[in-house]
Parts: sequence; structure tokens; C-alpha cells
Amino acid sequence: QSERATSIMFGVMNQLFEQPIQTANDIVQRFDVRHQTAMQTLRRLESLDVVREITGQQRNQRYMASKILDALQ
Repeated sequence: QSERATSIMFGVMNQLFEQPIQTANDIVQRFDVRHQTAMQTLRRLESLDVVREITGQQRNQRYMASKILDALQ
């Protein structure tokens, strides 16, 4: 299970280069995982300072990879 979580995390990180703003639903659709798994992945990436939550909402949160966006500008 840990191995699967790691592969999803790396997959999401790669996806961030194509789409620097992601939602849990984006991850659910792309990687065929449960919403809970998608949120855990986003929160883990947030704790590693890869993404940050940009809506301030409890639901329908969006996560942005600001360092990737900065590098593209």
C-alpha cells in the first residue's frame, strides 16, 4: 500500500508540470483512486512544500505548485 501511495505521489508530481493547479477530483480521475487517497496525496505534497492550498475552503480545494509556475514565468 505504501508503494502504491508513493507511485501516485510521483505521478501527481509529474502531472503538476502539465497542470500546476490540481484538485482531488483531478487525481481521482487521472489515477483511478479514491477521493481519500487523492486528498492524502495532496496533503503529503503540501507538507513537503510541493503544493499549497489556494482556496481557503473546506471543500473543492485547489492546490497549486507555485514553484513550478514561478519557474515558467
